[in-house]
Amino acid sequence: MREFRGETWTLSGFRASWRPIRLRLEEAGKVEPGLTLYGLRHRLAVVLRKIGHDE
Repeated sequence: MREFRGETWTLSGFRASWRPIRLRLEEAGKVEPGLTLYGLRHRLAVVLRKIGHDE
């Protein structure tokens, strides 16, 4: 887990923090409804591969 202000993020705490950000982005039309962190990570990997990066 990642530390934030000296405390470790829990999975539920991280997801709770991600949700309001995702909802604001959905309302602004910047992301598709239902975006997941896994989907975001996958999309980033695809974009990086397309521009020539590898593992």
